Amino acid sequence: LPPLYIAHTGGRYEAQGSWYRNFTYAVERDRGLDFQEDLFNPCTLVFEVGDGGHVALIASTEPRDAQRIPRYEVQERQRCAALAANAGTDEPLVRALVAAADQYIVARGEHKSIIAGYHWFTDWGRDTMIALPGLALVTGRADVARDVLLSFAKFVDKGMLPNRFPDAG
Repeated sequence: LPPLYIAHTGGRYEAQGSWYRNFTYAVERDRGLDFQEDLFNPCTLVFEVGDGGHVALIASTEPRDAQRIPRYEVQERQRCAALAANAGTDEPLVRALVAAADQYIVARGEHKSIIAGYHWFTDWGRDTMIALPGLALVTGRADVARDVLLSFAKFVDKGMLPNRFPDAG
């Protein structure tokens, strides 16, 4: 797995390194899915927040500078606004849906893919191909659709697309 980097403003870091063994997910158990796992808590972040105060936290697979959070926020808002502009309408709901659709598009190596069901599974061929027109083409992102198709095309076998890409490779 890639490393997880944490950046924050204010607060203190307390190393813990504690395990929660046999953690149970009741909803998954009720659904008949795998419902137990061991969870590791590497640390605790403690923040004192007074009236009108705020704390900023970044969790990323790349190192980030917490002092640049205002710049990151501006960049993300501009990126989302550019996505919404592709909606071809000023209707707020449609623009919000276009921006929300982007959250299912992820990088897979040099190309893009679609994560169909956070957090239960990764990118699945069937779900990806069903969602692709709405997430990429209707939202004016033909380049993303092309990248998704290229991601899957590399693994075509006897005319069939893979149903899923295991996280292990």
